[in-house]
Amino acid sequence: MEKIRKNFGFGCMRLPMIGEDVDIEQTKQMVDCFLEQGFNYFDTAHGYLQGKSELALKECLTSRYPREDYVLTDKLSGSYFKKEEDIRPFFESQLAACGVDYFDFYLMHSQSTTNYQHYRDCRAYETAFALKAEGKVRHVGISFHDRAAVLEQILTDYPAIEVVQIQFNYLDYDDVAVQSRKCYEVCRRHGKPVLVMEPVKGGSLVNLPDDAKAVLDALHGGSPASYAIRFAAGFPGMMMVLSGMSNMEQMKDNLSYMRDFKPLNETELAAVKKVQEIFHSKDLIPCTACRGSRYAPEADAVHHENKHGGAYTLPELMDMDINTALTACTDLKLVTQRLKVLQDLGLGYLTLGEETPSLSGGEAQRLKLASEMGRKQHDAVFVFDEPTIGLHPLDVRVLLHVFDELVANGATVVVIEHDLDVIANADYVVDMGPGGGEAGGRVVCEGAPSRIAACPESVTGRYLQSSQC
Repeated sequence: MEKIRKNFGFGCMRLPMIGEDVDIEQTKQMVDCFLEQGFNYFDTAHGYLQGKSELALKECLTSRYPREDYVLTDKLSGSYFKKEEDIRPFFESQLAACGVDYFDFYLMHSQSTTNYQHYRDCRAYETAFALKAEGKVRHVGISFHDRAAVLEQILTDYPAIEVVQIQFNYLDYDDVAVQSRKCYEVCRRHGKPVLVMEPVKGGSLVNLPDDAKAVLDALHGGSPASYAIRFAAGFPGMMMVLSGMSNMEQMKDNLSYMRDFKPLNETELAAVKKVQEIFHSKDLIPCTACRGSRYAPEADAVHHENKHGGAYTLPELMDMDINTALTACTDLKLVTQRLKVLQDLGLGYLTLGEETPSLSGGEAQRLKLASEMGRKQHDAVFVFDEPTIGLHPLDVRVLLHVFDELVANGATVVVIEHDLDVIANADYVVDMGPGGGEAGGRVVCEGAPSRIAACPESVTGRYLQSSQC
């Protein structure tokens, strides 16, 4: 871990966006600024921005800087593997997406009661340790979202885990559900360095109520974010605090106080304590009984027990991602069928309780398709306008499978697209061009992909030929 220069990292889950696409130019500027100021730790995952985060890091970081200039963390998400044999191909696709030969840190993602057994059954930890032995991973760790007792169990089962990423901020410090302090203490007992996520609690500690903001403003210096991040970074054993920065202004603010980091002094700690009290007095902290699930405590008394002996409450089921729920509900035929459709659409990482306004445009489109899958579609026409924008290559394959299934059920599928994999998979292609704007606008060639590839006037054809070589 000697490559890490400072205790503040760039969390790449909230990169600047233009519509549904990453703002590449601004991200490049942020990467340059981050490195120029002496910081070098970057954190991503395949699920961040629907695969766009990894690809953006390749374009903005790894293709522009020597490998020794940065530390890169990626994660193994449970929604992307069903069995042990799936893990290595997925890992290799992550290396390719990020444009690197190895990851400095590879974390078992979002470990909790609901998915830990899946990782164990698929020997995910053993695979990660094997990748480390092969030099493709430098350090193996976990990111964790559950109670301290579960973390204790994982670290006992796998003592070779090197780092633990936990949610840690001054509102969650003594929270009975999040248990930031207790999880931190478990890490300390096991001698594991801590990576901090959500130091500003998803922005809650930046956009403060007026009276809470006034408390911090009275300190005469520092943004609300500065006190939250410095609070988290000030504990012993905190190796790294991550911030999901989405613009240059946020980055410059964070770097201004983390470049020469100083923990909160007694006066500042007292002010933070006062802000905690204000949040509690206004009931601004989510209900500790339901944690925002909208279920009364009585819901915990209602269990679904499957044929394997697993018993799950309704809140637990709604907190599961689709992949995990498939295992939990394996004996419920209709439920399994519908969940399998969502999985086949590449939505297995979504939780059952996901709020629909939080979905991206692409996710919403695929969710709408779920009701159409498996039906006879002889009178249906589906038109997709560049559906692969921002998708990871693995997700493009999933999308192609969806198209093939719609066609198999009798539908006509029309796709406006530039992706070569989609074009090569088509039954019939209409190639427009030969250039863009005034230089295009006419049909250059049409027919099967092989005919397009053989057409000397077609730019698309030349790329199809090279992709097939």
